[in-house]
Amino acid sequence: MTTLTAAQVWRDYETDGVPSSGAHKVVKSEARQLLTSYELGIGAATPFGSRAAIKAATTHPDGATVYLTEVGREGRFVFRTGDLSTFVTADTQEGMYLKADDTAASSGAWVRVTNAIIDPSWFGFQEASTASQNVTAFNAMLALVSLFDEAYIRIRGGLYLLNAKITYSTGKTVVVESDTIDGCILRWTNSDGGIDFTYTDHPHAPSFIGLNLETTQAAGGTALKITGPDLPTATEQGPKAIDIDCRGEGSGYWTTGIHFVNAWHPQVVRPDMKGADFGTQVFPMSYGIRFTDCQAPAVRDLLMFHMDTAIAADGSIHGEGVNIGGGEIVGVNNGIVWAPEVFKPGATIHDLHINAYRRGIHLANYGQLTIHDCLIYKTQLSTQDWVGIDMANCHSNYIHHIKLACPAAMTGNANGIVLANCEDNTLDHIQGDQWNVAGTLVILAGSSDRNHVDHIVRGREAVLLNAVDFLSLTTFGNLFDNIAPSGTQTLAANSTTPSVGNDRNGMWKTANTAATAITTFTDSKGSGHTIKVRAFDANTSLVHNGSGTGIFLRGGVNVSIPIAQTITLVREDNAWVETGRSF
Repeated sequence: MTTLTAAQVWRDYETDGVPSSGAHKVVKSEARQLLTSYELGIGAATPFGSRAAIKAATTHPDGATVYLTEVGREGRFVFRTGDLSTFVTADTQEGMYLKADDTAASSGAWVRVTNAIIDPSWFGFQEASTASQNVTAFNAMLALVSLFDEAYIRIRGGLYLLNAKITYSTGKTVVVESDTIDGCILRWTNSDGGIDFTYTDHPHAPSFIGLNLETTQAAGGTALKITGPDLPTATEQGPKAIDIDCRGEGSGYWTTGIHFVNAWHPQVVRPDMKGADFGTQVFPMSYGIRFTDCQAPAVRDLLMFHMDTAIAADGSIHGEGVNIGGGEIVGVNNGIVWAPEVFKPGATIHDLHINAYRRGIHLANYGQLTIHDCLIYKTQLSTQDWVGIDMANCHSNYIHHIKLACPAAMTGNANGIVLANCEDNTLDHIQGDQWNVAGTLVILAGSSDRNHVDHIVRGREAVLLNAVDFLSLTTFGNLFDNIAPSGTQTLAANSTTPSVGNDRNGMWKTANTAATAITTFTDSKGSGHTIKVRAFDANTSLVHNGSGTGIFLRGGVNVSIPIAQTITLVREDNAWVETGRSF
C-alpha cells in the first residue's frame, strides 16, 4: 500500500486527469489511509502496561504498533494480518505472539518486533521468577523457536533459578549466549539438572557461549550435554561450548561438566570448571569434559579443578584428532584420559600444567600424536603411585619438552613416562625436577620397540630419580642418546651371544657365574655402535673371529677380561672390532 501525505490527500492540482480537490472534497479512502498512519504512530508512542491490555485493544489494522512496558517483557509489537495460529499456539507464554481478543489467530495477531535476537525474559525467564516458572518459560521459548529456521538466544546477565533439566532436540541452528561476560548464572536446585541438547543435522550444530552453569546438589547431573547424529563423516564445524563455567554452589557439584556424544569437530574454548572441595583423595565429580564417540575434538585455554578426570574420551567409534592446548588442570585424579577401544590417530596435547594425584596423561590405542611443552606434577596430597604420562599400545608419537616433578614430601612411587607395548615413538628433552620419592623418569615395558629416547635429564633435587629403566622388556630395538645419568647396563648372565639392544650409553658389565666365551653381541644399532664392556667376574672371555663376523680382536687371539678391566668394541658392518682395552 502506498503511503500518502496530507498534501496529497488535500491536493489542489490535477494529475493524470484527476481534478484537484475542492474545499471539503477529499477522497475518503485516502483520508482514511492518512489518518490510519497517524493512529499507528500514536499507538507506537502509547505504552501498554500488560499483554492483556494489548490483546484487548480494538483498533489494530495491519501495521498497527504498540509498546509493551511489562517488566522484563518490554518491547514493540506490530499487528500482522494472516494466519498466525501456529505461532500463537506454540507461544504459550506470549513472548513473541499475542492473540487479539477480538480477532482469530488465523486472521492475524500481535507480533514482537525483534532484531533476530531472542530474549528468554520475554517468556518470563527472569531473576524474579521462581525456579519452576523459569523452567516453564525456557521450555516455552524453545518450543516456539523450533518453528524458526534458526534461533539466536541471548540471556540477560543475572541469577536464574531452575528446578528441572532443560531438554531439547532440533535440526536447526541454535545459539544460546549471555549478554554479559561472566554475569549470567543458571543455577539448578534439583538432583539432575543441566541442559541436555540434541542436534539432528550436523551443519546446524549448536553453540553455547558465556554461561555459568551451577548446581546446589551433590552429584547434580551433567551441566551441559550435547548429542549429535551418528554420522560416518562430516565436513563442517561441530558444536561449540565457549566460556562455559561449571561449578557448584555451596556444597553442590556436577557429576560431569560438559559431555559431547557423537559429535564431529566439537570445540570447547576457555572452560572454567571446579568440582567439590576435599582434603583427601576422594573425587566426587567424575568428569570435567567428556567425549563419547567423538571425532577431532578441540579444547583450549582451560581451567579445571577438583574432579576425578579433567578430560576424557570413551566409546567404540571415532576418537581421532584430539587437540588439547593451553591451561591449568589442578587437583585431579587423572588429568587427561584418552583411550579409544580401537587404535586411532591423534593431533596434539600441549602447553598444559597438570597437577594430578594418579596420572597426568593416560593414552591407550593412540598414535601420530604430539605431546609437548607440558609441566606435569604429582600433587602434594597424593599417596598413590603416580605416572606423569602413561601410554599403552601407542605408536608413532612424538613427546618432547616435558618437565615432570614431585616437589613436595609425599608417599607412593612416582615415574615420569611409561611406555607399555609401544612402538616407534620419539621421546626428546624430558626433564625431571624436585623428585622427592623413588622413581624413574622414562620406563619402557613389555614389547615396546624401536622407540628413540633422547636428551633425558633427571634435573635438580632428584637424587632418588633414575633416568631410564626397563620393566619386563622383551625387545631390543630401542635407541637411546644423551641420557644423564644413564648408569651401566648388565649383559645377560652366562650367554655366549648377549644382547646389547636398548643400549643407553654404551656402558656394559658382565655377571657370569660360569666360564662364558662370548662370540658376538646381538641386537646392534648398526655400524658405528660402540660398547665398552667391563668384567665384574673372572669368568668372561671373548672369542676372536677373523671372517668378518663375530668379534675381531687385536692380535687375532681370544682374550679373557680381568676383573674390573674393560674392552671397547665398535660395530663395522657385520663384526665387532676392538678399538682399545684397559689391560
